[in-house]
Amino acid sequence: MTKLPKNSKLVFKGKRCEIYQWEQELFDGSKATFENIKRRSSVTIIAVQDGRIVIQNQEQPRKKSFVSMPGGLVDDGEDILTAAKRELFEETGLESSNWHLWKVLGSHGYMDWENHLFIAKNCRVTGKPNLDAGEKIENILVNFENFLLLTEDERFRHKDLLVYLYRMRLYPKEKEKFRKLLSL
Repeated sequence: MTKLPKNSKLVFKGKRCEIYQWEQELFDGSKATFENIKRRSSVTIIAVQDGRIVIQNQEQPRKKSFVSMPGGLVDDGEDILTAAKRELFEETGLESSNWHLWKVLGSHGYMDWENHLFIAKNCRVTGKPNLDAGEKIENILVNFENFLLLTEDERFRHKDLLVYLYRMRLYPKEKEKFRKLLSL
């Protein structure tokens, strides 16, 4: 996360993010206002059930339908693994006792944000999904090859993950390494 200057001021505090501003001297001696957005951390889960990967067709108010993986925001005071387990269960009714933190993505330029990407293996149904009032989710199981083909779906929400999926499609060694990580 970016360390903010001491003269930064909180100018907006919402439910998902905070915006800070500060005046900064430029190289020519003039001054300009800079900004930084701090967004709550989120979790995304690559859930493996019966040798296939869970993806979702999802609708939310004010958004066109999109394709995603289970996940969501980390609640205040919640650790990331607890958030991942909660989100997986709420959106799918699945649980796993085999979790692996694969990557931490995010923080682009003036926005600080961490998306913790987990792999949950050997998922099993232990309940029913308990969706938020603003969610419509259809869970779908896809094979490994179709998971990699999400790079071709414009509705795929996880743009920060695309580069890794493309690399797997281009480099057979990367693909096999990831397949083994998923135990597929």
